[in-house]
Amino acid sequence: VSAPEFPVSKYDVVIVGAGTAAYAALLVLRKEKPDVKVLVLAQENELPYQRPVLSKDLWKADDPLPALEFTNWAGEKDSAYFEEQAWYDEIENVTFRLGTRALELDASGKRLLVTKGGEDDGEIVMFDKLLIASGSELKRTSAEVDPAVNERIFYPDNAASFRSLYKALSDGSAEGEGEGAGKKTKRVAVLGSGILSAEMASSLQARASDFGLEVVHITDEEALLSGMLPPDVAAHLSSRLQKSGISMLRNRVVSKMAPTESGRVQLDFEQGECEQVDYVVVAGSSQPNVDFAAFDLEVDKANGGLVVNAELQARTGIFVAGDAASYFDSALGRRRVSFYEHAVTSGTVAAQNLLSGEGKAYRRQPTFWSEIGDVSIYGVGIASSQLKTVSVWLRPEELAMEEYDEAEEEREYTPEHISSGVIYYLHPSTGQLLGVVLWNAANTALKLKHAKRLIMRRRAFQKPWQLKAQIELENPVEYARTLEAEARANASEQPDDGVAPATSPDSSSSSSSSSSDSSSSPEQPSPSSSE
Repeated sequence: VSAPEFPVSKYDVVIVGAGTAAYAALLVLRKEKPDVKVLVLAQENELPYQRPVLSKDLWKADDPLPALEFTNWAGEKDSAYFEEQAWYDEIENVTFRLGTRALELDASGKRLLVTKGGEDDGEIVMFDKLLIASGSELKRTSAEVDPAVNERIFYPDNAASFRSLYKALSDGSAEGEGEGAGKKTKRVAVLGSGILSAEMASSLQARASDFGLEVVHITDEEALLSGMLPPDVAAHLSSRLQKSGISMLRNRVVSKMAPTESGRVQLDFEQGECEQVDYVVVAGSSQPNVDFAAFDLEVDKANGGLVVNAELQARTGIFVAGDAASYFDSALGRRRVSFYEHAVTSGTVAAQNLLSGEGKAYRRQPTFWSEIGDVSIYGVGIASSQLKTVSVWLRPEELAMEEYDEAEEEREYTPEHISSGVIYYLHPSTGQLLGVVLWNAANTALKLKHAKRLIMRRRAFQKPWQLKAQIELENPVEYARTLEAEARANASEQPDDGVAPATSPDSSSSSSSSSSDSSSSPEQPSPSSSE
């Protein structure tokens, strides 16, 4: 950083970012050392808020604008903002710079060049300690985009985008002509294959009758969440969304977005087809906001983010938390995740180490969750369909115990039987448990706690049936079908690898496991993250 004409300011601690990790760190700083002079740089013109509600809770609210208010799980009025403006006004020695972003880091000189966007409004900020909690943002579409349709394209990863999209969809009318326009129907395309796109599509479909929407989900995969879920489960999820009223276009890649004469957006596909819609929601993968620090700090080329040690330190006096951190997990290897819980815990630990210098190791297994229509997904660890998967499902409630006999237990497993269960993710060669996903399960906190223990202990399982009772399902009458002969072994058979289930298998139980093994599984699987 060399710009002597810029004004210079000095702070004890500078926090780049104003999201969940930054807020968690600020709580530690205020509690432990309230006399420390802190500067918080917020790229958005927003005080710290929760991002997960942008694709879920806020779309259920009758009137979420302008304060981003909604009704939480307890039935109480809540807000996406962690605190009201008055809270920040009352705390001393903390300065917020809204709408300000970091341009360049000089780690050796402990200097940061920041700007509010103008050519001549730069400033040099000196610091003793730096916390990078700059988060991530959705990648822009790779399609060719005519600037005339930019106002109809939304990236649902920030409050401003939510407000604009909500206003556009709830205004009661659709611009343009064509099919559905006379009924004031607005056709919305959601692009993506992961959790965020599925959440957005299901949230918009839930408001379809209120806003007059027709939701079209466009994915370049065969099914939604195919990078995370076993093929049959991913196909089942896509089918559930279709049954809810969402139109699904699979294996499509958008190559161009251009305006039509009627004011709509035409989406051209590489496959030679096209669709016309009123609005486009791009909800693909995300990338960490670390370009400003990439020259002076090491960037993880495989996972993205800034490489940190076990104490979340990138260099002396410089710490990284949340989506921006590539950290070493003692059980799973180096990884970078975009989980809400990780933002909270890593922001807390980074701030503690920043203040004390004690070097507290970050040893967390953060969980993630999602709500997609009537499906709830909770998980921990690496959830990748490239790994070997073993699934255990509850028997559907409508199938009574007396209706089953020995012959029926051998019948083909079909996606219709997917109700509630557990998906285990194993290393393809060693059998080490790397991740767990709970699907519409009850008592998730207890189950996730046990799953974390299994992952941290690096438990390995060579036989799919060994996982049958690791995480207990509530219904004593469990049902699942084994997809490979090995997994249909007699439940009373003792393990031959020295790994015993938490509860001994019961030969009278009607549960078994379904297993999927990808031929393209890597020896060192890369972690998956939730948008």
